[in-house]
Amino acid sequence: PTGVAEVKDKVCELLNMTPTIDLDDCLDPNKQRGYEIQAWLQTPIHNVQRYAILDDNNDMLNEQQEHFFRTYWEKGLTQEIADKVIAHLNNVWSANAIATKKKQLQMELNVDA
Repeated sequence: PTGVAEVKDKVCELLNMTPTIDLDDCLDPNKQRGYEIQAWLQTPIHNVQRYAILDDNNDMLNEQQEHFFRTYWEKGLTQEIADKVIAHLNNVWSANAIATKKKQLQMELNVDA
């Protein structure tokens, strides 16, 4: 089964999904998922104030990185990741958590500190 079918079958019913964007419509084909998320976020009906992206692939746009929490298909959503997402959505980051997230983003983007 496809990923969507597997989630519906084994996890939960999906309420909404990002659109699929053709690679030809992406300024950077390596960021296709990021463009799809951006299109969903910009749809007026959603009126997003705060968000988190949980995905097992980091093909997000640079401006989405602070909202991105990497998961792994083999492990799924761990308690550690869930706690970080909750803190992010509640906007209660400690100085240590901010430094850790910054370091993680730098590693993901291969940028020196």
